[in-house]
Amino acid sequence: MKLAKVNDKWHVNAGKITRSSRSQMVAWCYESWQSGWGECSLRQDETVFIFEQLNQANWFMLKWNN
Repeated sequence: MKLAKVNDKWHVNAGKITRSSRSQMVAWCYESWQSGWGECSLRQDETVFIFEQLNQANWFMLKWNN
């Protein structure tokens, strides 16, 4: 996973992951931060999670980075 700051948001590129894995990750984000965490985007077959706060991006990476 790669973390990058883009404007005022934090982007975590999770790479090429399965639809099931992406769904689990999104569900975990909603469980952790409800609707205030950000969004998930597909870019050229790679999944990017866009977070409002750096601490959210860091927690996400700690949880899901293998």
